[in-house]
Amino acid sequence: MVSFDRYNCAFPGCITFETLQKPWKTRAAKIQECGNPPTQEAVLESARAYQKGGGSEKWLRDWYSFDFAHLPKAFARIICQRSNCWWDTKLRRTYANIIIGAICILAVFALGIGIATNLTLETFILAVVAPIAPVCIWGIREGSRQRNTADNGDRLLQHAESFWKKACEGLIKGGQLEDASRELQCEIYDRRRNSPVNPAWLYSDRRNEYQELMVKGAQELIQQYKQKQCG
Repeated sequence: MVSFDRYNCAFPGCITFETLQKPWKTRAAKIQECGNPPTQEAVLESARAYQKGGGSEKWLRDWYSFDFAHLPKAFARIICQRSNCWWDTKLRRTYANIIIGAICILAVFALGIGIATNLTLETFILAVVAPIAPVCIWGIREGSRQRNTADNGDRLLQHAESFWKKACEGLIKGGQLEDASRELQCEIYDRRRNSPVNPAWLYSDRRNEYQELMVKGAQELIQQYKQKQCG
């Protein structure tokens, strides 16, 4: 994978913005995590900012809207962890594809302008390429970061699925089950804390579609558990 860190000087604004985002991401991860949570004031402040930005409380309540009837807590927790990994990975790959697609369209548009206006190479670089270069560099860099995070999410998803299979087969029980779940949750927390931010508009746009898929996937796992118990 090509590193774009050496191009940061071409678009320093993104560095400043990412630096400002870091404490926000850490706070958001802690709010969703057990142990050492942020203060109640910090939670309320984030909630108000979410509502002012047009966020809906109904999107946050019962997010894991599965039928957990007769399902042990430990198994329900694994399903939630797996669903979280799937959702995050799916959303990031979608965002990365949108960014790369937008850059390609911008590049074709810029090339079309150069050809249509019969610009010389020097004029084309100065008048067309130079103004859009920072945006393209940021887009390539952000798309790469999102895809790398999605790849890590795929690894966590595979881990969760392997964990689920072993739990259903009775290969992990009791304290081992709790320890393995805690280990997976720590990895999820680190991913939330260190990952680049996804735009709110993308979450809003894809929420219903992804929620439906997530629920169906969870229901399949619940059915697997029931079949194992009956078998």
